[in-house]
Parts: sequence; structure tokens; C-alpha cells
Amino acid sequence: MKIIKKLFIVFLAVFCLNAIAQNRIVRRGPKNNRVSKYAQITNNSSKSSKKNTQNEKVNKDESFTTETLCLTALNGVQYSQMLLNYLFLKLGQPLDDETYRQIWLFYSSRQDNSYALSVLSWCYALGKGVEQNLEKALDYAQKSANNSNPWGWASLGFCYQQTMSSQLDEKRVFDYYKKAADAGVVMAQYAIGGLYHTGRGVARNEKESIRYYELAAQQGHPTAKCLLGLHYAACFNDEKAFKLYKESAEMYDVWGMCFLGKAYLEGKGTPVDFTQAFAWLQKAIDNGDPEAMCVMGNCYCNGNGVIKNLEKAFLLYKVAAENGWKDAYYNLGAMYYYGYGTNKNNDEALKWLLLAINDNLGNGELEYTVAKIYQEKGDLQNANIFVAAAISKDYQQAYLLQAKLLVLQGSKKRAKEILKTAIAMGVSGAEELLKTIK
Repeated sequence: MKIIKKLFIVFLAVFCLNAIAQNRIVRRGPKNNRVSKYAQITNNSSKSSKKNTQNEKVNKDESFTTETLCLTALNGVQYSQMLLNYLFLKLGQPLDDETYRQIWLFYSSRQDNSYALSVLSWCYALGKGVEQNLEKALDYAQKSANNSNPWGWASLGFCYQQTMSSQLDEKRVFDYYKKAADAGVVMAQYAIGGLYHTGRGVARNEKESIRYYELAAQQGHPTAKCLLGLHYAACFNDEKAFKLYKESAEMYDVWGMCFLGKAYLEGKGTPVDFTQAFAWLQKAIDNGDPEAMCVMGNCYCNGNGVIKNLEKAFLLYKVAAENGWKDAYYNLGAMYYYGYGTNKNNDEALKWLLLAINDNLGNGELEYTVAKIYQEKGDLQNANIFVAAAISKDYQQAYLLQAKLLVLQGSKKRAKEILKTAIAMGVSGAEELLKTIK
């Protein structure tokens, strides 16, 4: 009977995993501004009817799912604990506020349970289901940890991570997470993997980072699976990487969806499959992933697997850039400058291109473009600064622009010298430009 009971509980936990994940996919779209902006450029008629069907199913099971998830986690079922904490720590806001409120109410009435205290800590730390209050979050975490509950140690690590301001704080975060990770808490294992990777609170150690990611992945942590996939990709094991991306994506991890889509797009670890690539990239986009937006934007910009559409590319780059994806900054700035997919706008172009430079994404072409914008605006001082930066990065077309700027400033002799150097380097157009300078 005990075995049957355990199997039944595990079955419920797995059911919760699927139902909550489906809930996440369905609910994020309408509430997410990133998605609503992108909806202007996609035809989702068939997808919408499918989503509506899913939504009806999820809504019918929601109260059961939430209560069962909370109850099984409270009773120590590892998969439910993993999922519940994953919802709080990784997914942002996949569930509606009322569902989070239900979770908070459930555990608030069970404060004699140390695991319940750890969940309440996360609720207060993140403002999920209740108004954010870091003092209460820390208090609940400490109470849970005082009962020698590993989830309490993980909660303490997370609470201190929110207010981390010194190396001492970083060390404290690492110590609590490490204690919880070594006790088998999957969220802490994932967190420790990240700390070893970045060198926060501990000396950077890629070997230890991978080890903890592997421990978390073995317990089913979706993002840990994806990050392991990136490790194998860096080690030129595309087949292993693809397998992990797929496992991660099928567990509704947004990073997993994005990298699985890219694998299909590039034929890494699997044959090129544009249908699968765009399906998974779209799922990541529907969940607000800016990297997937940028990748899809590149496809529309270059006509890779789809009909070239600069308007769609522009909108994808715009949403990605507005949501902090740095790789989209240059793409968006260039689209504004050249008027691709939108009206030419030098002010907007300059804004995004300078952001790219400030984030150390500069290259010769980027700085050359900024120099051209300043030239068009009549700001020769800044134009000279950026054209010199482009030349220092061996962007050869910048020699021509530098010569033009020198002519505008009355330095024809110097302009001719620059062009002669460019001719010797074989720069296209330099000889023709030299002939125009009298």
C-alpha cells in the first residue's frame, strides 16, 4: 500500500508539472507587453483557436492543480517542491496574481511546516501573492532554516542575494546556497552552478559549475539542462547539446525553446528543419524571450528559411532591444539609419547604436555608422571621434569618410594623404574620391 501511495503522489506531481507548465504558456501571452507588440506582425488565427482550447482545459483544472501542487510539495514530494520553487525563482510571472495569492494563502495557514515557511519567504521576497517585503522574507527564511530545512537555507541564500552589496554578502549567499545544494535542493544546485560560473562569492570554477548544473539537471531542472547543453555545444558535442535543449524545451523552459529553435535553424546536432526551428522560436517569443526575437528578426532580415520581410524584422528587433537584448541594439539602429522596414530616423538610430557601443558591442562598422550620422547632423567633432575609432578597428571604408570630413574642415592636403594610404591598402572608391579633390 505504501508503494501504491507513493506512486500516486508522484503521478499527481508529474500531472501538476504538465498542467502548470501549460498554464504558463497560455497565460503569458495576453498579459505580456512584449508579446502584444509582436502580435501586430504575426498571423495567429489558427494558433489562437488552439490556445483557447488549451486555456479552457487549464481553467477547469486550475484549482485542483494549485492545491495539489502545494499539498504534495508540503508532504515532501521532490518534483512538486522543485516545480513550485521553479515557478517563483525562474519563470518571472507565468501564473496570474490570483493563483499566486492562492499559493500564499495555502502556506500562510501552515506555518508550523518549515517547507511552508520557505515558500512564504519567496512569496514575500518576490511580491508573489502578497506585497513585497524583504524583511518578512528574511524572517520566514530564517525560521525555516532554524528547523534545519535545506529549503530554508536556499531561501536564505535567495533573500541575501536580493540585497547583495559587498563581497561579504556574496560569500554569505554562496554559503547558504552551497549548504542547500549539497543537501539536494535542486534550485540551490542550479544557483550554485551559476555562482561558480560567474565567480560570485567564490573563485570562478567552470568544472564545479558544470557539476552542479548536472546535479540539478538530473533532478529535472529545465534551465540547468539548457545550460549543460551550451557547455556541450562549446565542447563541440552538438548531438548531446541538442538532446539537452530538447529536454529543456519540452519542459517549457524558455531558454531551452530558444536554443532548440537555433539548433534546428543551424543544423547543430540535428538536420536543418525550418518548420521545427520557427515553431520553437515562436514558442520562446510567445513567452517574451528577446534572444528568440532577435534570431527570428535575422531570419526575416536575410530571408533565411522565410520570405524576406524587413518590416517584420524591424518590429522583432525593436521589441528585443526595448527588452534589453543587447545584440538587437545594433540591428535596430542600422534599420533606423538605412530606413529598412521603417522610416529613416537618425535620432533613433543614434540612440540605439550608442547603446551598443556603451555595452562594449562596438566594432568598426558600428562606429563608422555613428560617424556618418554625426556627419549628417553637422556634428563634425563627434564624427571625427567615431571615424577615428572605426579606423583603429581596421574598418577600411572609414578612410573615405575621414577624408570627406577633412575636406569639410578645409584640410584637403591631409585628406589626400589619407586617400593615398587607402589606395595603397586597396580600399574601394578611394582613387575615385581622390580625383574629386582639387
